[in-house]
Parts: sequence; C-alpha cells; structure tokens
Amino acid sequence: MSKEEAFILGCGYLGLLLAHSLKSKSIYVSASTRNREKAPDLLKHVDKVVFWDHDKKAGDLSKIKNLFFTAAPDGPSSYQETFLDNASFLKENLDQMPNLRHLIFTSSTSVYGDQKGIVSEATLPSPKTESSKILLQTEKKLLCLSESRPLKVTILRLGEIIGPNRMIGDKLKRYENKKIPGTGENITNLIHVDDIVRGINYVLENKLDGIFNLTSSYHVTRKQLYSEACRQKGLQEPLWDLNEETIHGGKRLVTSDKITSLGFRIHKNQLSDFL
Repeated sequence: MSKEEAFILGCGYLGLLLAHSLKSKSIYVSASTRNREKAPDLLKHVDKVVFWDHDKKAGDLSKIKNLFFTAAPDGPSSYQETFLDNASFLKENLDQMPNLRHLIFTSSTSVYGDQKGIVSEATLPSPKTESSKILLQTEKKLLCLSESRPLKVTILRLGEIIGPNRMIGDKLKRYENKKIPGTGENITNLIHVDDIVRGINYVLENKLDGIFNLTSSYHVTRKQLYSEACRQKGLQEPLWDLNEETIHGGKRLVTSDKITSLGFRIHKNQLSDFL
C-alpha cells in the first residue's frame, strides 16, 4: 500500500518544519522549487522535488491528497508572483490533481488592516497595504476552488511568526542603539512556528475548512514587548521614531477563539516562549 502523499508549495522556513512533521507521520512529502540548483538540499528534507514553473506544466501532481500553500515572498515586490500567480496556477491545473482533498493556505492577520479592538474571523477584512490586499485576493481565489469539486480549503491567518532564528531577542540585538519606526503602541499578535505546524496538522487531522486565525493569547503593545524583552536579555531598548509609520499597523487584538473552541490548544502563550 502506497503512502499518503502531501505537497508543500513554498518549502521555506515554515514549509521545511512542516515537512519534517509530516514525514514523522509516515506521509510521503513532495515540495516545489523553481530553482533546480536548490533541489539537492531540498531532497534532504522531503521525498520528492517538483519543479514548479508557471510557463510549463508542473511535475506529476496526480497522487497528491493534501496540499500546503506555505510560500513566503522575498519582499513586497514579489507578493503578486508568490501568492496570486500561484493561486491562479493551481486553479488552472486543478484537473491535474484528481486526488486532492484538502488545501491549506497560510495567510496573515494583516488582512484585517488597521482595525482597533478585538478581531475575530467574523470581522470583515480591511487590508491597508498592497501586499495584504494581494493576500486577501489569494484567499478568495483559493476558497472558490471548492465550488467546482469536493475539496476542503482552509485559510490560516497567522500572526507574526516567531521561532528559531526569528526570536524576539534575536531581532532586538539588531535593533540596539537604532531607531525603529512608529510609537510602539500597536498591539502585538504573535504565533510560534511550533504552534503553526501543530495547527496545520490539527486542521488536516480534523478535516477543518474555512478561515481560522492563529495567534497566541499573549497580547501587549510592541513597546511593552520590546521593553520587557530587552530587560530580560540585558539589551538596550531601541529608540522609537515618531516621525515614521510603523510596519506593524493597527491596534487590533486578533483572537484564535474559533479554532481553540474546536479543541486546538496553543502552547506558546508567554513572553519566555518568544525570547
């Protein structure tokens, strides 16, 4: 009997950790790359590499049962290519994936924009930046895929991703004696990468579809976060440049009550988990 096959579209920071988790469950994992030179390194983590080229037909996707769209852009200018173009490509090649039953896309809470107060999945998105507008368009395009065939589509709106090599302490070491834009009064919505991987597995195992937020319950202002983190790490606090607009907009507090009400538990919920 052949193994269940999963495909990771965008096997970077999050995708590689997800690949290791899936393989530990004896799932056969294939992953995409557009750069053939990266294939040997990628094969150290997955079972098969699929060369992903929008100008040509992708590799054989016929056995894929679950697809994880975890791609991350190189920068703001590549959002269109990373998200919308890939979503369009999936739509155009959906008939090449007759066994696909579940598609999970990792989006961002940035689609809620600068809204204030408590934000849930019932809150209407109000993206402010061009990149968050593209993410919302991608969500809508992927959700429509379930209209033409039996297919579960799940959107996970992630908070700010924290994890190995991306901890708050690592970031603040780079910020010492430097100015950072904003007042620091915006609310933080953090999520540890371990909880993201666990959340993706939970969605898959419980066949959940629809839209879910994924953030920890640790919500403080960014100024409070950086101040306490610097105190504990023995670092100098960064200086806030009040004349510049922060890249972390809004004072929204994004809750994950929807998915936790279904039994999922977020483990990383205190400052020490993110330092």
